[in-house]
Amino acid sequence: AASLGVAAAPARAMTWAEARAAAQQRAPELAVAVRRGAGAGADVEVAGALANPTFTVTTAKETAKLATGVSLPLPLFGQRGAAVRAASADADAVEREHAVDVNDVRWNATVAWIDAWEITVRARLLADAAEDARRLAAIASERFDAGSAPRLDVVRATADRVRTESDAESAHALVAAAGARLSVWEIGRAHV
Repeated sequence: AASLGVAAAPARAMTWAEARAAAQQRAPELAVAVRRGAGAGADVEVAGALANPTFTVTTAKETAKLATGVSLPLPLFGQRGAAVRAASADADAVEREHAVDVNDVRWNATVAWIDAWEITVRARLLADAAEDARRLAAIASERFDAGSAPRLDVVRATADRVRTESDAESAHALVAAAGARLSVWEIGRAHV
């Protein structure tokens, strides 16, 4: 296994639960959803607030009078309540979208972890198979050299060795690819 570069143990072992938790802590889409929720909560408060009063001051040259006025728009007939309910509904929708985002992140982390685990186990098995094929090819060669086996056995064993080594190298490359899927959340490789 060492000759093919397949590590006997991963650089950092991580359980499925740790991978999901790390993804949930570091997923940028969840950070955005939290900020969106805070904004939606602020919108509810803004919808319930009364409008600012307007102060006016006017003068007239002809009459030498100074006039002042204050106006305060009051939402009547349920306008304020409707605005608060609409903003609350938007905040609720944002909260539900956040819950969906959390589930998506957990699902994606789970699938990526399972893929990484499966590919790592497959790479280890293929590395073992390549080692076995090397030993069988050596045995077939020794038997041929001793005159107790036909050349065809050596050719078949060599072909099997080359095929299993190629499969093991391909699987090793897939381990790195599976780790890259997990690195989206900066959690490294998640293998058991």
